[in-house]
Amino acid sequence: MRIAAVVCTYNRSRFAAEALESLFHQTLAREDYEVILVNDGSKDDTQQLSIRYASQPNFHYLEQKNQGLSAARNAGFAAASAPSVAFLDADATAESQWLAVLAEAAQRLPSDVACFGGPIELTWELPRPPWLDHRNLIWLGAFDCGSVERVEVREGLFRGGNMAFRRDVLVRLGGFSLALGRIGANLLSHEESAIGESLHRLGLSCAYLPDARIRHWVPRERLRQSWFRRRVYWEGVSIARRQRLVNPIDSALRRWMRAANYFRVRFFARETLVTAIRPWRWASDLPWQCHLCYHWGVIVESLHAP
Repeated sequence: MRIAAVVCTYNRSRFAAEALESLFHQTLAREDYEVILVNDGSKDDTQQLSIRYASQPNFHYLEQKNQGLSAARNAGFAAASAPSVAFLDADATAESQWLAVLAEAAQRLPSDVACFGGPIELTWELPRPPWLDHRNLIWLGAFDCGSVERVEVREGLFRGGNMAFRRDVLVRLGGFSLALGRIGANLLSHEESAIGESLHRLGLSCAYLPDARIRHWVPRERLRQSWFRRRVYWEGVSIARRQRLVNPIDSALRRWMRAANYFRVRFFARETLVTAIRPWRWASDLPWQCHLCYHWGVIVESLHAP
């Protein structure tokens, strides 16, 4: 085995079927990779889906109670026998050369290149609405660092929907944090960026591979402004939780003082007040709404005890 592809799913069997189909039609020889489907406590027909593909060579199915995306990813890479592990979102499809590009890079690049990622294109269920500008596409998973391969000791060269690691590095880091990442229907995130930060601290590099391309599905329910407000609120929660895990504050008084100071700085900043004093713009200014939601998420999470 040269590489393992892990798909984690929670009540997304329809999308997971397309993800698996894309993995079973790769240019990499079928005996050179394994596919692992992790069912994170789904209540849909994911189990029946696994039966459909049971005859595929090197296909493995894992089932666990709903513990969240991080736990599912940890179970997936723990079950892998290949030296490299790639993660594909259940609502994404991989281009036919995806695994071949990742496996080749893992063999070609030095061992201190521990992580590999590539572009993420969006596939739309409905036409992109006019209010959704390019700056907000990042919340839907869009990612592109250009057409040139890059190897750097820095964060930001991969996204969770399209990433691969040397398996021994994931074992060394203890896998993905169970305190971060999607659990059930929430939009908690940043488990992969926490891994990226750990790689950076260890001096390990990441590689951006422009030919390791996937397509990420954008369903109609994510094309509502209310979804963007919710998504950015959870971004604030995720950022604050990640900081809280690194630097916990035991004193409730200190947590409240920090939250109050954050509120003062962020909510009385010029970029906040410039719209706050114009009530007629509140309903139409989505970036401003998201700005408030993000900082409110940071405040709410920062008040939690360690």
